[in-house]
Amino acid sequence: MAADTAQFSQVVSTGITNSGGRLFNADLSLVNTVGLITNISFVYTNTGGRMPIFAVSASAGAVVPFPTLAPVDQRTYPGSNISFIATFGGTTPITYRWQKGTNGVFVNLSNGGNVSGATTTNLNLATVDVPDDADYRLTATNVAGNASTAIAHLLVLDTNQCITVPGDTISSAGGSDAGGEGVLHAIDNDVSKWLNFGGNGGQPFLGRSA
Repeated sequence: MAADTAQFSQVVSTGITNSGGRLFNADLSLVNTVGLITNISFVYTNTGGRMPIFAVSASAGAVVPFPTLAPVDQRTYPGSNISFIATFGGTTPITYRWQKGTNGVFVNLSNGGNVSGATTTNLNLATVDVPDDADYRLTATNVAGNASTAIAHLLVLDTNQCITVPGDTISSAGGSDAGGEGVLHAIDNDVSKWLNFGGNGGQPFLGRSA
């Protein structure tokens, strides 16, 4: 949900300067018009006196779509069938379009080939292959605007055999051991590796890898 509390664009001042009772109304405009409002808090800032609130009403408007379920990362082998699922809240009707991204550039998907469900909340990719390895997200649009889900990545794993095997000769290019991994474990077929051997303060790889 995009918003939990109403935010108002003005401060209400009654201007009462004596003890006589007054009855006032004030029109308040919301600063946050993106999400649903679930509660409203009024704060009385005067150091003395009282101000009872008799009624609060509002006029409803269209709510921009907001994600309620985001797609999740997936990894699979070529030839598999996969699905991405996402949902949105907001004022209906809502139209949907799945997008595929490479290096941060997203393009709309259309039904055809191995793609179906491109304009629904359920994207299906049949018999995936290496070209399907990419980022995916769902965009939603209604009369109030549009929004997108978080990005989910599809990793299509290579089925080629390893060209190295445990026991192959390997030597260190320098640096220290990190996490007990050790340079001799670089090709032991473990799925997680330390590439910087503790260098660069634990940041992404720095220096030679072989």
